[in-house]
Amino acid sequence: MIDRAKVRLLMRQRLLALTTVATLQSGGLAQWENRDFNIPKPVAGLWLREQMLPINERQIGNLMLQLDSYMRYDVFSPFGKGTETADQLAKQVADQFKACTSLVGSGTTAGVDITIVRSEILNGRQGQTDDPWWMIPVQITFAAFAPL
Repeated sequence: MIDRAKVRLLMRQRLLALTTVATLQSGGLAQWENRDFNIPKPVAGLWLREQMLPINERQIGNLMLQLDSYMRYDVFSPFGKGTETADQLAKQVADQFKACTSLVGSGTTAGVDITIVRSEILNGRQGQTDDPWWMIPVQITFAAFAPL
């Protein structure tokens, strides 16, 4: 089985190369999957949420495993304040994971490599009914590979 923690970390390292996302993280405004997080109130600016959605893992060839998956990065901005800033960050995130980009694991992510299949910005919408933020999801489709 492919180490999903390594997959998340490798994707996150690529995401954190974006200055805006690194700034959000240092300000406590990035919600990493299954980590404690207090949604900022009042919502004054951008924040980001990560979610990995595995689809299928299978053996390919004699010595390799492949995990097909989505990674969702939801960009949030204050509801009723326009979408320009969130749109800009969503585009930066999508551009950071362009199709055919290869991420090669090393150090703590050694043994896992990722190929980006597609990145797309989905329709923006209010987070939940009566939530004070607007959400723009960025969905990254990828395949992770590791030795059997």
